[in-house]
Amino acid sequence: MIPPLPPSETSPAADLRPAASGRDERAGRLLLLLATLLLLVTSLRNITGPWEHGLRGGVAARYTDVAVAVNLKYGLAVTHGLPGFVIEVAGKLEQNVNHHHPPYYWLYVSFWGWLLGHTPMALRIGQLLLFFPGLFAVYLLVRRFASPQAAGWSALLFATAPLIAYYGPMVLQDGAVLGCGLWTLWRYQRLCDAPNVRNWLACAGLFFASASWDFSGYWWGPAMFVLAFAQRRKLAALLQVVGMFPVSLLAFGVMAWHFGFDPKIGSAAGYVHELLTLIHLESHGIAETVDLARFGEAMAVVWFEHFNIGLLVLALAGIAIAARDAALRPLLLVGAATLLPGLLNYGSMFRHAVDHPFWSVHGFAGLCVFAAAVPALGGPLRALALVLAGCVAIGGHLGTHRLITNHEVVETNDTIAVMRKAVPLLDGVSTVMTSAPAVTQVQIEHMSMAYAIDTAEKLQGFVALGREKQFRDQVGFIVHPEHADPELVRVLDSLAPRQVGPDGILVYRLGFAPQNDTVAVVEKAAPQLDGCATVLTSAPPVAHPKIGKFELIYGVDDVTKLDELVAKVRRQQIRETFGFVLHPQHAPQDLKARLDSLAKGKAIDGGVVVYQLRLVE
Repeated sequence: MIPPLPPSETSPAADLRPAASGRDERAGRLLLLLATLLLLVTSLRNITGPWEHGLRGGVAARYTDVAVAVNLKYGLAVTHGLPGFVIEVAGKLEQNVNHHHPPYYWLYVSFWGWLLGHTPMALRIGQLLLFFPGLFAVYLLVRRFASPQAAGWSALLFATAPLIAYYGPMVLQDGAVLGCGLWTLWRYQRLCDAPNVRNWLACAGLFFASASWDFSGYWWGPAMFVLAFAQRRKLAALLQVVGMFPVSLLAFGVMAWHFGFDPKIGSAAGYVHELLTLIHLESHGIAETVDLARFGEAMAVVWFEHFNIGLLVLALAGIAIAARDAALRPLLLVGAATLLPGLLNYGSMFRHAVDHPFWSVHGFAGLCVFAAAVPALGGPLRALALVLAGCVAIGGHLGTHRLITNHEVVETNDTIAVMRKAVPLLDGVSTVMTSAPAVTQVQIEHMSMAYAIDTAEKLQGFVALGREKQFRDQVGFIVHPEHADPELVRVLDSLAPRQVGPDGILVYRLGFAPQNDTVAVVEKAAPQLDGCATVLTSAPPVAHPKIGKFELIYGVDDVTKLDELVAKVRRQQIRETFGFVLHPQHAPQDLKARLDSLAKGKAIDGGVVVYQLRLVE
């Protein structure tokens, strides 16, 4: 049962709309009940089965599955609870951490895997506990500013919007952020209605949790800012939003401290440097890779291929209706507040967003709020408005069903059977190539598969690409007994030792460690460069912009280049310690003499000399 609003918490629009009748209340609650049942049906569908590997979203959710498996297998002593892959390199475990997101969503889901077993059902239950409350938050927010029927319709449209109903229960942080973010917004409304310590702590705690699941959780801060303008006491409401700013700083600080456990980062400051580098690379990537045509394709996927166009049309109609109807006008601010996180999430990482439809899910609740103004319309057009809203809800639910069934197909030919036999020989490998023919399922267990690498030419092309891109992970290769081209096997034998699996399956572990001696030289010097965030080197440039936790400046191979950098550092009064790695093949005597005048060098294996330069006292 939805609790009634306390009498003291009157809506800003209470004097503009008539009091709700018992019939309206019952209609709103019935619509909420229907919405709950429909969302449960789509969320729990085949919860124990292999549908999309039990996680929803295929490749998108695969990362969750791998991160949980790694946490459970190796334990927090190895993984530190950081999201990433663990691989074995030269007999040692090495973790490749994903620094793009806070680690706590994967820790949370790992808890459910530990508690109930690493199964699709366990992970999806954990997801639903975060996502599902968003449905009731939408209802309560709209009920606070409009009629019970409008609130019920907003909940029903939320439950049947294909993008929400399909991606929300997916075991990935986007649905978790949506659910927690919406509940944060509702708790903020309660705080504005009744400012007290209990309500502040509830709102602050939920905001901290939302920001801890993913960076997109921070966008619910601006959402609260917009909702503040719907309050009677706007200044007091805005001050409450300002009071949430330290909470966001605390969430970031805890995350940065946690990422400091990664040896490649080393500290909270190192994580901040890593994050700024990623943002810098992303800003360059947008200009280079995204154009209007690609954006148009992405919009076609979201609205048409994912069957959300009906909700968009209804939302636009709702905006027009709410703008003309004083009783419904507060829905414009509520809708804007719940739409804003999606717009900010999409715009902040635009290059990634156009490739991932689920990045839009954060703002879809706003469309449901806008659209609810249509069935709330009174007068002679009410019957038509109700029919239109009903058609959108039915169409959305059918569209969700079609999205689900299109992804339920799991191929079971002999390719998958062969892959599964080889899995025990590929522990710790996340990417696997195979000579087997392609199938619908593109993933086996926790491994991403590249199929039909069935000729020596294809393999050699992949090896060349791996070396060019400086790919540092191990890659598995499975030779299907019926697709074992002799020349392909000969090339594989020249690359790595073979393992013979069941039924004559050949398994290889391929390494694409950098072939450029630049990388080897700098990595050899890394232990001598603790405390240096920036490292200069006389080595020639390579494809890697970074090695480990250092920002590298390559090709400082003569005195003139070194003096120019020294002058710049002194002119700008940069008081950090710089590293310098003198490559043995790029070490003219005058350059070494100049370095020796600046600091005492340390010679290490292979003739490499390492300096720590403090250029400004």
